[in-house]
Amino acid sequence: MSRLQEFFLNSHMKVSADKFLHSVLLLYFLYYFSLISFISGFLGGKVGKNTVEEAASGNLINQIFGLLLLLLTVSSFFFSRRLSVKKFIFENKILLVFIIFCVFSFWWSVAPFVSLRRFIAFSTLILSSYLICQVFSTRSLLNFLLNFIFAVTVIGIVYTLLSGKGLSFGFSSRELGLSGIFLDKNAAARFYGYGVILLVALKRFAVKRDVLILITLVISLLLSQSVSALGMTLIGCSLVIGLNIFRGRNATESILRLMVFTVLSIVVIVSIKHAYEYLLNLLGRDPGLTNRGIIWELLQPFIDDKPNLGYGFAAFWAGDAATAFIDRWGFIGNAHSGYYEILLNLGLVGLCLKILFIAHFFKLAIDCFIKNNLYASFFLSIVIVQAVINYAGFVIFNHNSLDMVLFFLTYFLTIKELNKNGRKQ
Repeated sequence: MSRLQEFFLNSHMKVSADKFLHSVLLLYFLYYFSLISFISGFLGGKVGKNTVEEAASGNLINQIFGLLLLLLTVSSFFFSRRLSVKKFIFENKILLVFIIFCVFSFWWSVAPFVSLRRFIAFSTLILSSYLICQVFSTRSLLNFLLNFIFAVTVIGIVYTLLSGKGLSFGFSSRELGLSGIFLDKNAAARFYGYGVILLVALKRFAVKRDVLILITLVISLLLSQSVSALGMTLIGCSLVIGLNIFRGRNATESILRLMVFTVLSIVVIVSIKHAYEYLLNLLGRDPGLTNRGIIWELLQPFIDDKPNLGYGFAAFWAGDAATAFIDRWGFIGNAHSGYYEILLNLGLVGLCLKILFIAHFFKLAIDCFIKNNLYASFFLSIVIVQAVINYAGFVIFNHNSLDMVLFFLTYFLTIKELNKNGRKQ
């Protein structure tokens, strides 16, 4: 084969590989940002999960596209030189320990088939997130993410208006909260909030299009009627702005400034804690986290029955053990707290592994900040915000959560940025 033929052959293979990877990226966002679920609703697919049976069986259309995404992702590991199984294992030891424990939980799961299927979905999220973080640059991926969030938000607004649903500013009418294409109003609200945080982190204010994106996302957030999402957004943006202000010119200066920023943050947190009930009452909301305290109290006996290992990965709500709770409250799908949820499914061992992984992610983000990385403030903001809201919502390690998609994207991007700066894993 001549050099000219070899050049054209290699060029053709590179173009084909790039098209393939861009197809995976598009499918990833269509799948995890609920556009496929939204469209399947018009085609007669069941997108809701209001009973144990529906939660266990899932959405057939979603399952098909999920398996397709998994197949494409696994295939990518074979032909892409930028992907390495050994590298993935080496960089994600703590995550792999958690994954292995999830696999072992199949043996004591009260619904092993459900555990297996949901583990496949969970693994698909992890592997596909790792894939797109490796093959696309951090800046381009985050810009694409923000643009996609904006596009989905606009589609949701148009759909809401065309369907004749009412809208209202403020925080007094939960029924009129803007959920867009999503089933859960609070998940939609956090989705808009993440977009605002990301836009601030990327400092995209220079052109009219970016100003339009910001205005659209802020209006959508206010229309969502979610106090928690508004609080999350304000905290996230404050962290991004504050960390950027306190960034040092070298590692030593960054550490000292981070210590000062931490002290100031503690003062602010204590002040907000004292004004917490007053602020919620001012907004007309329940300081008791909308009956979550009652839900956790009712779930505590189930946790006490299997305190160490739980009921198996994602198995509790599909098993017979939840019947007593469902008879009292109806099917709610999760404990409305990521920490209570993991106690139910994986016990104290699972909770310890989860906290260890979050702490590991936090340390990586701190290392990124000390090395003066451009995106470190965003990474730190996401891990802190999600660790907090995970208390009152099932966010971290929920494979059906938009929050979890962003969590794993930022986690893998953090490792990527550290490697780019020469950090040894």
